[in-house]
Amino acid sequence: MATNAEVTGPVSQEDIEAAEKLKNEANEFFKKQNYDAAIELYTKAIEKNPNNAVFFANRSIANLRLENFGYALVDASMAID
Repeated sequence: MATNAEVTGPVSQEDIEAAEKLKNEANEFFKKQNYDAAIELYTKAIEKNPNNAVFFANRSIANLRLENFGYALVDASMAID
């Protein structure tokens, strides 16, 4: 089975750093229970670096908190693939 890295290819260092910054911002919204804003930023992080499973896992948890169970399941599956 192909991993995310094999499917999407390499990610530039600039995109890796930008994605990490977006994730950190999303984490702050998550802590404040602003799950919609957190999901938006996790999504932007994934767009920059789809190879980081943590972004999918974090977005999965935020979706779970909003009872978006289908989206949560998809992201959880992406995180473990």
